[in-house]
Amino acid sequence: MCDITMCSNSECPLRDHCYRYLAVPDTYQSFSYFTPHKVLTLGGPRDRCDYLLDTFDEASGPIRKVEDVDKSYPKIPVTEFKDETESD
Repeated sequence: MCDITMCSNSECPLRDHCYRYLAVPDTYQSFSYFTPHKVLTLGGPRDRCDYLLDTFDEASGPIRKVEDVDKSYPKIPVTEFKDETESD
């Protein structure tokens, strides 16, 4: 397993081809909850994640099926943080 931070976002629409989500975790593995955002393209809006590692580009280890990963991750609540430096 590569030393990467894996993704635990089981609601991500890009998870079915993201190496960060599908890779087999190591015994001591770091995780983060990466979130995609919408971008406008000529074909219309689509999802994009700045942290996506496409499974076609990453050949450094085995990957799992999306269904197996979805069952293994606990649901982690997402907390929104307000930037205290911004003025109202």
